[in-house]
Amino acid sequence: MKGFEPSTRESSVTFFSVRILYVCWSEGLIGRTWRRQQKAEHRLGSNWKHLKGMHHAARERPMKKILSSGLVRDDDICGFIGRLGLIDF
Repeated sequence: MKGFEPSTRESSVTFFSVRILYVCWSEGLIGRTWRRQQKAEHRLGSNWKHLKGMHHAARERPMKKILSSGLVRDDDICGFIGRLGLIDF
């Protein structure tokens, strides 16, 4: 990406001449929801199955985060399309 240069410190990045300490500071809403979903998926393990010894409530929390992240992304995309005037809601 043009304008993106890693700095000497691992925890900071220079983005269009602005120093950002954490890459997540430059993320938008959709990027934050993807990161949140990936953390929840990692907690559930492969295939999002019920892990041995995991209580039902402990599995439901990451599942709710995954589903709500998808809904937030859908709402944001629909709002963007509505602002463009491509579809009337």
